[in-house]
Amino acid sequence: MGGAIQDGVSILERPPEVEDRAALVHWEGDSVCGKKGTQVATLVERNTRFVMLVKIDSPDGVTTANALIEAIKNLPDALKDSLTWDRGSEMAGHERIAFESKMDIYFVRLVALGNEAAMRTPTACSGGTSPKEPISPNLRRKR
Repeated sequence: MGGAIQDGVSILERPPEVEDRAALVHWEGDSVCGKKGTQVATLVERNTRFVMLVKIDSPDGVTTANALIEAIKNLPDALKDSLTWDRGSEMAGHERIAFESKMDIYFVRLVALGNEAAMRTPTACSGGTSPKEPISPNLRRKR
């Protein structure tokens, strides 16, 4: 699945100020597939942990891009700088999302096993509170 993203900018190239969570302009994103083909994207602001849920009608890159652009355009420009996501195929339209949302998009390195905490969104954290196991073995809580 990591090959779906062409010309993605690595999380290693994010500016250092993203890590300190001081500014209200940096976001993390993830997508979740539910029952009966339903999908939702989470957008989480890194400082306040404010969460936006975005309904995705289909997990393809075009549909996901359309939904994310629509959601992000409702944010004030002063609250938009960067978005960090994994390398799932749903982000194949990342260049268009970046252009239309005026946000820099960075991608998590999937080869850095053990660093999954770098992308700890409420979606990932729900694995520890849900009675079912998370879909990804990398999101399992260490006990």
